[in-house]
Amino acid sequence: MEAYVIDPGTLAGIAAIIAALKGLLAELRKWRRYMERCACRFPHPLNPIDSRPMRANHAPIKDRSSRLGSLEDTWRPHCTTTARSDAAFELGALRLTGGAPSDTVRRPARTRSFPVAAESLFHTRDDADPAALDGATVAVLGYGNLGRSMALNLRDSGLTVVVGNRDDEYRQAAGGDGMDVTDIATAVARADVVYVLLADEVIPDVYPSDIAPHLQWRSAICFGSGYVLAFGLATPAADVDVLLLAPRMLGEEVRTRFLDGRGFFSYVSVEQDASGTAEARLLALALACGTLARGAMRLSATQEAHLDLLIEQTVGPYLGTAIQLAFDTGVAHGLPPEALVLEMYMSGEMSRTFQTFAEVGFYRSATLHGLVAEYGGFLGTLALDRKEMARMFAEQARRIVGGDFAARLQAEKKAGYPTRAIIEAILKGDDPASQAEVRVREALGGR
Repeated sequence: MEAYVIDPGTLAGIAAIIAALKGLLAELRKWRRYMERCACRFPHPLNPIDSRPMRANHAPIKDRSSRLGSLEDTWRPHCTTTARSDAAFELGALRLTGGAPSDTVRRPARTRSFPVAAESLFHTRDDADPAALDGATVAVLGYGNLGRSMALNLRDSGLTVVVGNRDDEYRQAAGGDGMDVTDIATAVARADVVYVLLADEVIPDVYPSDIAPHLQWRSAICFGSGYVLAFGLATPAADVDVLLLAPRMLGEEVRTRFLDGRGFFSYVSVEQDASGTAEARLLALALACGTLARGAMRLSATQEAHLDLLIEQTVGPYLGTAIQLAFDTGVAHGLPPEALVLEMYMSGEMSRTFQTFAEVGFYRSATLHGLVAEYGGFLGTLALDRKEMARMFAEQARRIVGGDFAARLQAEKKAGYPTRAIIEAILKGDDPASQAEVRVREALGGR
C-alpha cells in the first residue's frame, strides 16, 4: 500500500482550520445565550399574535387571554438591547379577551414594538385557491363607497353576494345595482362569510344585536379594518373564523383597479381559525375582490389599527398644516391664491410626486427634481426641529397603543360627537383656499 506523506505546512493549515471552527462554534454558543437573554421572539407572520403556524392556531379568541396576557412573551422587541432612533416608537398588542362587546376600551399593560416577520410578507394570486369559497354566500355589510366596490367585485368574480344594510339611500343604491339586499341580521344569517365594511364607530353598536347572534357555526367574519378587534370593541365567538382584509385604497379606486386588472394593496390576517380553513377562505376572498392582483401584506388587526391611526395622526396633521401655512404665507407675500392651490395640489404635481415615492423610492424620487428644489428642500429640512417632531410622534404612538385615543373617541361618541360641529365648520368651504379652488375650477369651465 502506498503511503501518503503530509508535509508539516499542510498539517499546520489543517490545525489552523480546526482551531477556527472551534472558535466559530464557541461564538455561536455565545450568540445563542445572548439571544436567550434578549428573549427575542419572532411571531408567525401570518398570525403575529402566535408564533405557531396559522393552521395550528385553533385557540379561540376568548381562550387566548392566558397567552396574550403576558405581553412580555408575545410582543418582544427585535432585541431589547438594540439602539433605536429618536423617531422610533413602540407599538404593542392589545389583549383580545372574551365577553360581550362594549364601549370600554381595553388597554394593554405594557407597550411593545412590532414583531419582526422572518419570511415573505406578501400574498399574490398564486397563493389563493378560489375553490375554498365554492358554493359559499358572502354577506357584505355596508354599501358605502368601499362596500359597494367590494360587493360588485365579489359578484363579478362569480361569488353569491348578499348585501346587508339599514333602510337608507345606500340600501336603495344596492337594489339599483341589482344586488340581493336585506337587513344586516338577515344577511349575516344567510352567509358563510360575513365581510364587515361598516364604519368603525358604527360596528360596536351593530355587532351585539345584528351580527354576533346570527353568525353560523364555523362561518367566517372578516373585518375591513382592525380597529374594533384591536381595542376590544367587538369580540367574535370561539366557533367562527375571524379574518382581516383591509384595502389600502379608496372605494371607487378599488372598483376601477379591479376592472382594469391592476389590483390594489391590502393587509390580511387570520385572527382566529375555528374551522381549520380560515387561511384558505381569506385568500380566496382576497383573490375574488381583486387585491391579490397587486398584493396583500400580512399584518395583524392590532398592527393595522395602530398603523392606520399613527399615519392619520402624525403625517396627516403635519402635511395639512404645512399646506395651510404655505398658503397663508404665500398670500401674505403677494402670491395669487389661485396659483398657490394650483402649485400645491390642484395641478396634480404633488400627487405625482407621491406616486414617484412608490415607483422609485422616497429618497430616490428627489433626483427627478432639479438642483434648486433639492438644495432648497435640504435647507428647509435642516431648519426643522426634528427632535421635537420625533417626541410628538412618539407621544401620539403611545396614546394610540395605550388605548387613550380609542377611549377618547368612545367618550366623544357618548357625548354626541360635540367636536364634529367644529370640524364641519372648518370644512364647510368658506375659507380662502377653498374659495381659490372654486375660482380655478370656474375659470377652467368646471374642470
